[in-house]
Amino acid sequence: QHTERVIPRLDARGIAGASYGMARLGYAPASAAMRLLGAEAIPRLGEFQPQALGNTAWAFATLGISDSRLFEAIERESKQRIGSFSPQDLINTAWAFGTLDVPAPQLFDAIARAQRAGGSAAVGGF
Repeated sequence: QHTERVIPRLDARGIAGASYGMARLGYAPASAAMRLLGAEAIPRLGEFQPQALGNTAWAFATLGISDSRLFEAIERESKQRIGSFSPQDLINTAWAFGTLDVPAPQLFDAIARAQRAGGSAAVGGF
């Protein structure tokens, strides 16, 4: 109940940080909280920094939580701002979508273009 009261008050950075933290800790009962975080994140993804977009996707994938609405929204936002993603942001985003088998061919194309534009070292040789 405390989580349900706190999550709606988080800003974009707080949502991303809470998602990332739960995944890093391997927080077992995270599913309900993560779904609430995902629902709160969707309308605010435009406020997320590229790192927060990648980390949020990574967190859900790490915990094995597939949220189609969230991933569709992350895909849309990421494609619009892919040029500002760091190599790590690209890796986290690609890994998350691939791990959860989320079909996102346009996003993967955008990631590949961003990687090529940055040279072979852009994504650690990936």
